Amino acid sequence: MNFGKVALLALASASMVFMASCKDDKVKKAAPTVEVKTAGGEVLKGAAKETDFALVVEAKPAKDLKVTEINYMVTYGTSSSKLAKLSLEKSKTLEAWLGKIERTAIPAEVKEGKIKITAIDSDKNQTIKEIDFNFSGTTPTPNPGETGWNAEKQGAINHATGGKNGAFNLKTGEKVMLASGKPEDRYMMNTSKEKQDFVAGWSSKEVNGLASKPKGNNTAFVKATVDYDKVTVADAETAFKAATASTDVAAVAEGDVYLAQKGTEFYIIKITKVDNDNNSTRKGEKGCIEFSYKAKK
Repeated sequence: MNFGKVALLALASASMVFMASCKDDKVKKAAPTVEVKTAGGEVLKGAAKETDFALVVEAKPAKDLKVTEINYMVTYGTSSSKLAKLSLEKSKTLEAWLGKIERTAIPAEVKEGKIKITAIDSDKNQTIKEIDFNFSGTTPTPNPGETGWNAEKQGAINHATGGKNGAFNLKTGEKVMLASGKPEDRYMMNTSKEKQDFVAGWSSKEVNGLASKPKGNNTAFVKATVDYDKVTVADAETAFKAATASTDVAAVAEGDVYLAQKGTEFYIIKITKVDNDNNSTRKGEKGCIEFSYKAKK
């Protein structure tokens, strides 16, 4: 027997085993981490409510990997939806991929169930996360007619020196001139002073910042904590009576809700924008308050 050849063969075999072993011992990277957040940006805790949608799925892969797919399946009772893939968007601030699960992913008549979410990375690693949803305790947003309000309208008042746009008529939904026009048409008049910065507020009594000191129709306003979308006229009127009304409103901010009364007329107003640079619709100084509002039926 040629012991030299046998030794060489044994050495070659050992090397092959070692190389194979090294290849097999390659460290497998971790699967993606998955977090679910509400539409308001908070981490979901417990069962998702109807008001939490659209849910945002945030999948973060291991270093140098990408998230290639996020899919989900809805189960309820003995039924389940088809597997659906989310449209992915790379986060600009996080090393993560984002996808949204809309409320419409769950049948309208279904109130309780589970959503199974699967995130897959470029190494085919998978993470499965299950969340519950329960809509039984959620108060649905009613239609305006069910709450006693007319259909929603949009309004705006600009800097007091903005000519016809300095005031607003809640009854007709029209912008009103401060330089001319009738006081009874002026429900909301901006209180900015001539050649000065925009003041985010209004008066229904008088604008002292203008030389002409235009007058309004003395509509009464209160700032309220009611839910603009869901409050009924009856509850809004109760809130109005419990507060101290004024013809002057100052320091309004986006999201603020106000109630207004002029005789038998009653309104609910939600501020949607306060813009100190908007002068696109007039020649006067810059500044604008935009709002949505509804009138009592």
